Amino acid sequence: MKKYLPVIFILLLAYSCKKGNTVKPTGLTGTWELRSDYGGIAGGTRTYPPGNGTTLQFNADSTYIRYYQFQFGDKGTYQVVKNGIALGQQRFDGLYYNHSTYGTEIALKGDTLTLGIDYDDMIASMYVRQR
Repeated sequence: MKKYLPVIFILLLAYSCKKGNTVKPTGLTGTWELRSDYGGIAGGTRTYPPGNGTTLQFNADSTYIRYYQFQFGDKGTYQVVKNGIALGQQRFDGLYYNHSTYGTEIALKGDTLTLGIDYDDMIASMYVRQR
């Protein structure tokens, strides 16, 4: 029995370390264009005009492609974890790229996608769904 204890311990540890409930957000699928950044130490807001070419494309197969001013930025996989990020007593859905353990807060409301939050000198970015 003692020889099985380490195996049981490792299995319990692996099971308890899961990030939460990974969800497939069907509303996230599509292409999103950056329209504003706000927050930070100075608390300012930068706006970007429609057609600026800074986009995030989320695909149904959990892959993404990012462009900065029409230039390829990066690509990989993503997952959304329900209530995956805690800040103080608040919990937020988390967006994790490429199996990273560090995520960013995500909020989807209609055709507006917000990444990050304007909290404690952090910067949030607002994207609008492309038609």
